[in-house]
Amino acid sequence: MRVALIDPTGLMMPGALLILLLGATAALTGVLPMPQLAVQTMAGPKTVTIEPRAYRYRASGDFVRDGSAIDGPLVTVQNPAPLEIMTYQVSAADYARCVADGACEP
Repeated sequence: MRVALIDPTGLMMPGALLILLLGATAALTGVLPMPQLAVQTMAGPKTVTIEPRAYRYRASGDFVRDGSAIDGPLVTVQNPAPLEIMTYQVSAADYARCVADGACEP
């Protein structure tokens, strides 16, 4: 008489998948409470707010008069709302990384 033995290693993978599936179902339905992960937020870049006012600045570019370089003309701008700008200059690539990390608004 021959006795057929079942190889237990063949049942390990389906058993592990069944346990994983049951655990995931219990977690999603709330039967098994899951620990809450702390969300760490990063501070955005340091900024300065400039209150609404009129201000003047030199136009950018190269200006020449009679063959000699001169300062650009003064441009006057009336800012109707507060203007928030970053305290330190950053490159476009650095700012794109900040947006990708979720610390800066696009």
